[in-house]
Order: sequence, then C-alpha cells, then structure tokens
Amino acid sequence: MILGSGDLLEKRGNLHPLSLGEPPLGFQENVLAASSSFLEDLKSGVNVSLPSAIFSGQLHQEASLILAVQAVQQMLCSDLPHLTSFLEVVLAFGENFWALKLLLDQLCCEEHILCGTANLLLRDLSREKGTMLRVWQNLGPQYVGEFLCLFLSCTHTRMQSVGLFSLGVVIDNLHMCPWAKQLCTFFLESGLRQFPFGTTVHHEISKFISAFENL
Repeated sequence: MILGSGDLLEKRGNLHPLSLGEPPLGFQENVLAASSSFLEDLKSGVNVSLPSAIFSGQLHQEASLILAVQAVQQMLCSDLPHLTSFLEVVLAFGENFWALKLLLDQLCCEEHILCGTANLLLRDLSREKGTMLRVWQNLGPQYVGEFLCLFLSCTHTRMQSVGLFSLGVVIDNLHMCPWAKQLCTFFLESGLRQFPFGTTVHHEISKFISAFENL
C-alpha cells in the first residue's frame, strides 16, 4: 500500500494512493528477474543494494511496486497454508490493476498456489460482503468494473470464480450499488460481453446487462 502511494499524507494523515501507469513489459520482466535474486539474498541475511538504473530512474515507483509483487508471490508460495485472509492485499494495490494482474500471472505458474489464493479470496468476500459493498460505494464503477474484469478475464477458471462471486454480490445488492447502470456501460465498452459464448462468464455478464436493458 505504501509503495503505491504518494510521498505526502492527506490532511487526516492517510496515505494518498497513486494510480501508476503500466510500464513496458520488458521493464516489468527485468525488474521481476532482478527482484527474485534480491529477495533470496535478503532471506539469507545478505545485505543488498537495489540498482539505481532501475530503482532510482524515471519508473522507480513502478519498479518498487513490481518488487512488492514479487515479494507477495514468494510469501504465498511459502506461507499460504498459514494465511487467513488475502483481500486486504488485493485492496492495497488500489487502482494499479496492472500490478495485480502481474501477480495473478505469476501465480498461474503454480496451480495449487493460485487455487489456494482464490479460495482465500472467495472466503474473504463471503465473510465481508457488507464491507466490500461499502468499499465499492466509495471507489465507484470504474474501480469495480476493472476489479471484475481482471478476475473474470483470468484464464484460470478458479480465479474467474472470484469475479463471478463478486458480480453476484452486486446483483444481489443492487439497492446498495447506485452505480450498477454505469457498470453495465463499462462491461459493454470493455468488450467483456464478447467472452466466448457458452462460458459461465459470458452467461453471467449477459444476464447482468440484459436485466438493465429491460428496465
């Protein structure tokens, strides 16, 4: 959360989240490769210094966020059985969905880690429906749309279920989602409705949009 925030605090002392642009894929790959060795050295108690070319350059904030992605991935690989929640980590990315997508892409390399992470998120969402609805009310349709699209478009069906469950929460609580109509527009503009016909994602998105088109 700190790495995705500005240097100055808000008047109330809260962090001011930043929406960082997605850096080039080549840059992301270079930072991931470098970060892996840094983190291994740190685990061994070796002092490390981050190369200034990456971490002091124009994209130093983006590089730091990618380093955090790599650290979270390694935490999941080693500590997943001991974790009781993961929703706070997801929310800590703020509007930097490219970094959250990078994390999900990294997790796809190990299916049991990805499935375990998805199960944690589903359990969190099931327990914290009211909290999530209040968070979404504050963040608005753009955030909710990108959140849903990220998970619904994931190539792994277990991670798609996180998006489907979240969409179900919206559908079941439309009275608490005054921005739901705008969410329909977001889905149409994002092309998510064009998901392969016959899939669960296509069916649920079409059902959600049709419900509003018929009002």
